[in-house]
Amino acid sequence: AINAAKQWGDNVIHLAKVAQPLSAEAAIAHEELVSESFGRTMELLVEPGRMQFVKDVSSVMGKFDEEQQRQLVAKLNVVADGAGKMLEDITRDIHAWLDAVPAYPGTPDKIAKALRRVSKEPLLRAFKALPQRAAIKQNFATAIMCVRGPSDISTPQPSEACGRFRWMMDSEPGLQ
Repeated sequence: AINAAKQWGDNVIHLAKVAQPLSAEAAIAHEELVSESFGRTMELLVEPGRMQFVKDVSSVMGKFDEEQQRQLVAKLNVVADGAGKMLEDITRDIHAWLDAVPAYPGTPDKIAKALRRVSKEPLLRAFKALPQRAAIKQNFATAIMCVRGPSDISTPQPSEACGRFRWMMDSEPGLQ
């Protein structure tokens, strides 16, 4: 069953890879990816094949429009779990950097590497669509804010996490 699931997943990913962005072929691949039976079958995948499938889906995200990307993340638990794991890994890297700064290994290269992972990962563009992962998303956003600094949180309508961070900054005048 696991081999059959992997083969089905590989076939659908191949179809998406050869399709032109936003084409009829891409729409067919998308419909297959978000189908209930496909999602249930992909649950059979085990590591390392499970994470490889997530990476493969991420590599074809550009073939689909924004709504289709959100649907992929929302309907494929395997993909949502993989995206959540990516966020956790990047958050852990950022926290490790924050703990070490300014000494080695808290070098600018280390944080740049973590932030490049964020900007280059197509799957994380569907960040808002990650269902039931509020804690992971909040930890990730807070870690990014800690790196970027307080000047980046003065938006007209800050999120709850930004509000909490602003309160921390306001309560410690020396940090501003």
